[in-house]
Amino acid sequence: MMADRETPRRLVSVGARRYRLTPADARFPEALADQGITELFCVGNLSVLKEPTLAVAGSRRATPYGIAASEIAGRVAAECDVVVLTSAAAGCEHAAARSALDGGGRVLIVSGCGADVAYPKSSLDVFEDAKASGSLIVSAERWGSLPKPEAFVRKSEIIACLASSLLVAEACDRSSTIRTARLARAKGANVYAVPGSIFSTNSAGTNCLLQEGAYPIASERDLMERIALDFDATPPQAEEAKTPLGAVLQALSAMPMRPDDLAEKADVSVLTMLRTILDYEEAGIVQRMMDGRYSLTPASYERLRSHADELSLI
Repeated sequence: MMADRETPRRLVSVGARRYRLTPADARFPEALADQGITELFCVGNLSVLKEPTLAVAGSRRATPYGIAASEIAGRVAAECDVVVLTSAAAGCEHAAARSALDGGGRVLIVSGCGADVAYPKSSLDVFEDAKASGSLIVSAERWGSLPKPEAFVRKSEIIACLASSLLVAEACDRSSTIRTARLARAKGANVYAVPGSIFSTNSAGTNCLLQEGAYPIASERDLMERIALDFDATPPQAEEAKTPLGAVLQALSAMPMRPDDLAEKADVSVLTMLRTILDYEEAGIVQRMMDGRYSLTPASYERLRSHADELSLI
């Protein structure tokens, strides 16, 4: 018997291409082949498979708190042009997908049925809108497959393999969501968790992830900072004035630094520093290194050498 007692619904195939990928295809994700998955059935825009993703996971029986947190995650990801990865299950994951699509973003839906089957039926809207928005639906199950327990285990494995970062909005302890988060972390993904009440069983899992070292997401701003840092994304709106050039030159003159470390050094928010760094990078003042740190450009170092006495006036 299906967990939420809903009948799957076959998707109309008009308007979206269907693909069957194997590891021999260059478009097949290497991480899935490493996991032992040998077929991937896809509906929609295959280019989404090559893009970084923020997975949003959470309880199917979510509280209004979990739904609200998931909606924020979907909207912020869309604003930062980051693909939302989700199973589109009822509750948190449907809310995140719906919010991302409503915000003009894209989603990567991993289904526990065939990629041409919408399940649960209550999520039919996001499956249909995903096909029409340049998004993608994928599954390791053959066309037309109905839900079965082992398929949902594979679904969780695929999400863990494809997630660049994963946010748990709300989850009980020992839930499949928490197992997915731990597997994603083991595979190198950044894991975020929304803290909840110590009296809520729905937040016991997320609070446990925080104890294990997950990044706490206590506000929309926290999430925007993490996405900006982990996805090298440009924050959508300026909230504060740019950090003075002198403060950036002084901080970077000693050694290359990451934006969050620079922000702490200059005593400004991470978002402010990110906007500043992006502006100064475009102006040729700083340059991004392969490891994500920033350094001064050769021209900036020469400016420091020639005008060291003027630095405090910049």
